[in-house]
Amino acid sequence: LPGQAGSDPPWPVPALPFAQRVLLISETAVTVFAAFWLRAFSIVPNHDNAWFLLATERLIAGGHFYYDVFDANVPLIYLLLSPSAAFSMLTGLNPYVVFSGWVCLLILWSIMQVSRSLLVLFGARRVAGAIAVLAYSVLLCFLPGYQFGQREHLAIVLLGPWLFQFALNENGNSELPGFSSVSTAAIAAVGFLIKPYFVLVPIGMLIARGIEQQSWRIFFGRDATIFSIISILYLGTVVLVFPQ
Repeated sequence: LPGQAGSDPPWPVPALPFAQRVLLISETAVTVFAAFWLRAFSIVPNHDNAWFLLATERLIAGGHFYYDVFDANVPLIYLLLSPSAAFSMLTGLNPYVVFSGWVCLLILWSIMQVSRSLLVLFGARRVAGAIAVLAYSVLLCFLPGYQFGQREHLAIVLLGPWLFQFALNENGNSELPGFSSVSTAAIAAVGFLIKPYFVLVPIGMLIARGIEQQSWRIFFGRDATIFSIISILYLGTVVLVFPQ
């Protein structure tokens, strides 16, 4: 798949016929809504998620990490859940219902981003590409089971689009980036930072790409730069917001 410098995305996305597009959007929307309904109203809440929500509310109310809230992992999960917890506190809505909706919104974003890569990957085989998009939707929504909304699940949701873009980009993301590509890399960095050892994945991928291309320019490219900036910003946030 040859890259086309200056375009966003780097390759033209094959346009689905109107009927197929409507069907795919409808099926994806039904899948995500079904996941939301099951998590919010039918399935017993995950005990870790319930604690994360309670802990996040404590931190928003002025609590301190390691005093009012204890967690052996870095506190990024609480930052990710802050919009959900704050909205619940502001509106009085059920915290777990809002949390389920927040996770499903993130899943919907991930599906929208990955769909572009999958349609490019399958090219003229549009039906196969549409089926792949639907399969990705089902996997994100239902494969986690009881672990829905856990840190590992959220990490995959956030970093999945970047993994597809990286795999498709033969030039190591050297093309002139558009905003969506930059934001996808930035959000992926957040996903990798959910648990510290996850950062070994992009490091290994960048090393492999550098060896493959026999060039170390990739370590000074767009993705490496974005990952470094987000990591530094997160480190500063931890120091300032969670000094304990």
